[in-house]
This record gives sequence, structure tokens and C-alpha cells, in this order.
Amino acid sequence: MTTAQARYSSPVRVAVAGCGAVSRLYYAPALRRLEAAGRLHVEGVFDPDPKAAAIFAKNLSGPRTVSSYEDLLCKSTQLIILASPPKFHARQAIDALESGIAVHCEKPLATNVRDGERMVEAAAKCNRVLSVGLMRRQFAATRSIRELLNSKVLGDVTFIDVFEGGPFDWPVASADYFTRSQSGGGVLLDIGTHVLDLLRWWLGEPLSTVYEDDSMGGVEANCRIALRFRDFEADIRLSRDWARPNRYFVRATKGWLTWIANDARNFSFGLHGGNSAAEVLLHHPVNRGAEPTLGPVCPDFEFAFDSQLEATIAALTGHAEIVSGSDALTTLKLIEGCYARRAPMSAGWML
Repeated sequence: MTTAQARYSSPVRVAVAGCGAVSRLYYAPALRRLEAAGRLHVEGVFDPDPKAAAIFAKNLSGPRTVSSYEDLLCKSTQLIILASPPKFHARQAIDALESGIAVHCEKPLATNVRDGERMVEAAAKCNRVLSVGLMRRQFAATRSIRELLNSKVLGDVTFIDVFEGGPFDWPVASADYFTRSQSGGGVLLDIGTHVLDLLRWWLGEPLSTVYEDDSMGGVEANCRIALRFRDFEADIRLSRDWARPNRYFVRATKGWLTWIANDARNFSFGLHGGNSAAEVLLHHPVNRGAEPTLGPVCPDFEFAFDSQLEATIAALTGHAEIVSGSDALTTLKLIEGCYARRAPMSAGWML
């Protein structure tokens, strides 16, 4: 048994900080499933709103609710899930890491690069896992698209067009979400964290960026990003007030593909000049006799939260494919660079 294996018991003892919408809607069901499977046990829960903490705890197998974040940093805790507002991520993560506790941090990693760097440095210094909740990498669809692009089945990418967003309807608990000093940014930091992470994961690092948004002192509701890669450009439009299909379109020399944002197990593709195209529903492969065949349909959106927590648990005792703090930091640097080079978006309706 290795030192790491001896350090982490099974089930892994977990604490949760932040019991807002993402915890209530997605982490709670994932934690219930993983508790039932014997992979973890939720021991402590904290939220500055005691009612929110009590509601969250009620949905699990009786974790204690505590009155301060520091109360979670006890010797028994092995992994903390940080689902608190982004402005708290750096302080809470560093406190946990320095207490010998691994951290799974909801996206974004932090509200600024310097805080993100401090988190990554603390994880390295303390030799503890720091994973980040960029859960779209867990989708069967995004993984298959990555394999398709890397295999060059569709040829070399020549252009990418992305639109994501829509009228804002997330159940926030306060106005902090709309205040730059509290949230760190608007639609770019919120949705753009996912979009830029996926494009980096699929295609590598862009060479340059051009950025514009509609901020007039507050957080931006709309933005446009032009990413220049070696042989092609990606045009990205993000919005918090424009209802349009949330679509990723990739054109390549031999064909094309389309993915609808957050569809975990479907995408479409075709070849140029072909008289047909395919809409793919992804299955797990199974071997029956000498030939592989289709097994169960791949999991839907919400099960990506299970997968990322499973990966983090596996990383506690060995190698696992997580989105590391240092990887998420690269995306945060790209976002901060966009804000630093911001140009005002054309607002013709104001003329």
C-alpha cells in the first residue's frame, strides 16, 4: 500500500462549502449516488445561509451542518467541494490545502489570475489534489468530438463558430453575481470559462485573441471573442439576453460537425459533398464474442458531476484524468487577457 492509499480511506470523507443552486441541483444528486455506491461519505456542510445548508444536508445521509467554513477543516475531512461564490475560492482552497485536505473547486478557478496562481502554488507545496469543475470534459459527446478532430477524420479545421447563452434564468441568491467586484466578471467569466476550456482541450492554445463586450462599468451581458489558431479562427459570441440556439459549429477540409451546448451524448457531422449526414447518439462499446457492438447509451448531462468527482477521488491515490488547477489557470489567464484588451462592443441601438 502506498502512502497516498494509506492516507485516504474508502469511502472518502467529503465536506461541501456552498449550498446554492449548483450544489442543490447537481452536486447533491451526484453525492447521493456516490454515497450509495460506497465511494464517499459527506460528513460536513457549510453555507452562510443556515437554511440553505440544512436543505442541502437533508438530501444526503445526515451530514452535520457547521457554522463556519473553518469548522470543515477538521482532521477527518479528506476532500472539500468548493461550490461557494468565486470570490471565496482562493482563500477557502488555500486554507483547505494547507490543512492537508484535497480540493475540488467549482469553476471558475478564481476571479483573477493572481488568486488562481496562489491556489495552484498551494496545491503543489502541500502535495494535495486541486481539481476544477469543468465538467463538460466528462461528456461522451465532447470526448468523441476531441477524438474525431485529433484523428483528422474530417480533415484539418478551417473555422469554428460558437454561440452560447440566452436570457438569464439562473437562480442566484444575491445581486453579487452582477457586481464585478464580487463576481470577477460577467458572461465571459461565467459561460466563457466552459467555452474556452473546451476549445483549448480540443484544439490546443490560441495564438492571439480579439475581444469586445458591452460592459459600461458593470459586468458584461454580451461579448465576442475572436481566437486565432495557427491555421484557422474561432468566432465566439456569448450572451445573457439573446435567445439563439446554443451551438458549436466546426468546419474542416473534409467535413463538418455541430454540437449543441451541454448535450452530453449527441452531436452531428457530415462530409462535404455527401448526400447524407449523421446525428449520433453515443453508446458505450461492449464486446460480445469476437466483435464489438453497442452497449448502454452514454450518461446524460447530470452524470458528468459524478464522473468528475470519481476522477478526483481516483486522483487522491494515483493518476486520474482530472481538470487540474494549473490547466484551469491557463483558461483564466486567457479570460483575464481578454478583459485587459477589451474593446467596446458596437451598440447601434444607442445612436
